[in-house]
Amino acid sequence: MLNFWTLVFYKATSNLKAESKKTYLSFMWWFFEPMLLMAIYYLVFGIVLNVKTEDFVAYLLVGLVVWQWFFRTVTNSSSSILESGAIIGKVAISKIFFPAVVIITDLFKSIFVFFVLVCYLLISGYEINYAYYILPVLFVSQLLLIISISLWSSLIIPFLPDMKILINSLLMAAMFGSGIFYSTDLIPEDIKAYFYLNPMAYIIDCFRKVLLHGQLPDLIYLAKMTLVFVLFILLALMFAKRFNNSYIKVVLR
Repeated sequence: MLNFWTLVFYKATSNLKAESKKTYLSFMWWFFEPMLLMAIYYLVFGIVLNVKTEDFVAYLLVGLVVWQWFFRTVTNSSSSILESGAIIGKVAISKIFFPAVVIITDLFKSIFVFFVLVCYLLISGYEINYAYYILPVLFVSQLLLIISISLWSSLIIPFLPDMKILINSLLMAAMFGSGIFYSTDLIPEDIKAYFYLNPMAYIIDCFRKVLLHGQLPDLIYLAKMTLVFVLFILLALMFAKRFNNSYIKVVLR
């Protein structure tokens, strides 16, 4: 197991180094990507549609940074096993290796982007508050959500390639249903409980409460969600172990 994770981290760091050498701006693209998206969405929602949210730039940026970590990792990992044909038939390794490399690679990127985000907020006048101590908990909770969705999508798509289209559509729907572009205060109270069934909507709201308002989120609800994420991860690991040998036939067919 130790050798497995050593290999995962080695491959992830190798991917980061290779990716950074492909562009002139190297690691800075990890920050410029959400900034470019923020500029586009601010133009559409902040100016054209005139969405009324206090300090919309910071509000939008927090939502985008949190969402992009989830979206990028799930999207990149979904085809990781299916596209591993050059390796999967030659090396006897758990198929979890391929999405794990993607998850670790994007985790490193996201840590960098989150650091830049906090620096931006501090420069913009937001202060470090007592609620900051809960940020590692939020970070781990989102990581577990990302792992659960990334594992399941990567494990299922080799058997059902059309699921990639469905997953992309669901991610698009989840983006507009996560409150990235609008305040959750606009959600009627009688349906807000259903709105927060989307885990990304709740996690984004938690990050905003801590970073922008210095408030603690509902940690009991967060703990319940996190336990569900852990359960889904365990089920995915069981599924991967049960069908590990089947992927060679599916990927190489």
